[in-house]
Amino acid sequence: MAKLDIKLPDFGKVVQDVTAEFKIRVERRTPRSNKDKAHLQDQWAVEQAGEGHQRIVNQFEYATFVENGTSRMAGAYMVRTTEEEVPQMIEDALKKQNF
Repeated sequence: MAKLDIKLPDFGKVVQDVTAEFKIRVERRTPRSNKDKAHLQDQWAVEQAGEGHQRIVNQFEYATFVENGTSRMAGAYMVRTTEEEVPQMIEDALKKQNF
């Protein structure tokens, strides 16, 4: 009887690749202000959020206002727009592994 041998992708690597790409895209979409010495764009970081889970965070409290907007300012939607691209990022990460 033949043995069934199925190659699975390295899912940990897929998560790492998607997280890194997500962070890069959010940084690129984040507006840069000439007033700030520490730019909102430069403060994105990846944190571990439990086993197999990561999250993107920004230390500046006003990041939420920039993302979602206010009554005086339209939102930049840098995170929301990037979230919509996650399925394609996963597909690209799997292709890197020839999957």
